[in-house]
Amino acid sequence: MIEIYKMKLPDFQDLNTVKLLSYVSAERVEKILRLFKNEDKSRALMSELLIRSIIVKKFAVNNEQILIHRNAYGKPYISLGRDFHYNISHSGEWVLCAISHAEIGIDIEEIRPIEYMEIAREFFSMKENDLLKGLTGPARLECFFELWTLKEAYIKAVGKGMGISLSSFTMSKNDSGDYICELFNYKPQNYQFQVMKISDSYIGAVCSSLPFKLADITSVDFRSCVQCLESSNS
Repeated sequence: MIEIYKMKLPDFQDLNTVKLLSYVSAERVEKILRLFKNEDKSRALMSELLIRSIIVKKFAVNNEQILIHRNAYGKPYISLGRDFHYNISHSGEWVLCAISHAEIGIDIEEIRPIEYMEIAREFFSMKENDLLKGLTGPARLECFFELWTLKEAYIKAVGKGMGISLSSFTMSKNDSGDYICELFNYKPQNYQFQVMKISDSYIGAVCSSLPFKLADITSVDFRSCVQCLESSNS
């Protein structure tokens, strides 16, 4: 079963950053502080706080016991002595987190006016570009971000980061209307996908190595997230 959580970011100016950083590892603090923009620091920090609070609540462990590692490609994982996989994405004012007992990838993007056809020509497959060319206006824009989040979610589920090119595979729909992933030999890959509407201007996608039925997305309040970690550390 897959569980999806979303948390709206608070105003960065209102944060007690020093206190919040005390809930994450020293290594992570160093990486967060290296980020140039305050908004990026906030998103990176909130992402870590969210997954930590989820684990504390779900598995009744102390926050200080949670050790986040990374594989050779940079994908984070946590050793809990059980099948536990997670993935996080953030964009604009939202952080999105997925947890599962199988490999999982998730992505969120803000639907905004950008030169998306230029991006598609450079990073999407020919089949995906043909799909976009057959659409116009808002439908084309939304389809672009749908494809983008699906492709990012797949790459994150596989866990090889930039080792997989966005143009090396195609997202398409089967006869049932479900998204599938095809390599250039057009042999469908055994991953399941689903697109999610996060808010009016945000779209998300999740990819799993096992079949799944997506339940409702759980909204997490930032204050309750922090309170959970405060209680765990006390």
